[in-house]
Amino acid sequence: MFGRNLVVIIALAKISPAFALTDETTGFGVDPPAPYVASLTSHPAHDTTIAVDSTTGKPPVAGTSKHLCGVSLKATPANADYSQAELNKGVDISEWREAARNVVRNLGPIDRESVFALNKARGVEYVVYSDKGPDAGNVALFLSIIETPRGRVSLSCATAREGFEAAMTDFKSIRSKITLPK
Repeated sequence: MFGRNLVVIIALAKISPAFALTDETTGFGVDPPAPYVASLTSHPAHDTTIAVDSTTGKPPVAGTSKHLCGVSLKATPANADYSQAELNKGVDISEWREAARNVVRNLGPIDRESVFALNKARGVEYVVYSDKGPDAGNVALFLSIIETPRGRVSLSCATAREGFEAAMTDFKSIRSKITLPK
């Protein structure tokens, strides 16, 4: 998805403490606040994934992830039939919310769930205390899901349970810097 300009972005990333990474085709990207940096990565379940990491090592990465956060886009052709306003209503439909919860529960018990807005889109955020994997019980996850006409955008951040509440402010700040696909 990323074109020739990705090389320029990567070159600039090496000299910039915080930088934007944007897919020219879709407009999807993230411009994380300092001290966070973005880099292109991959995930088998997503079409585009951008890693977000702290240059200070705080908050620490936890669990099996190599990165503090992943910002992802998964193309969802069926979403193209709906406007953003119509997709926003999905977060209020109990069947949609329950289907999303069932996926999120695979990561561990949901501690909190709430609706948020990003630009003109509405999504659902979750706080999960993972009971899976090698560091089970010590990993806290902050997840955000937004449906757009171009596909599903998600933010997934994993850090140590201790210090998680303070880190949530940063995770929400990172989320506020996501550019949704056009």
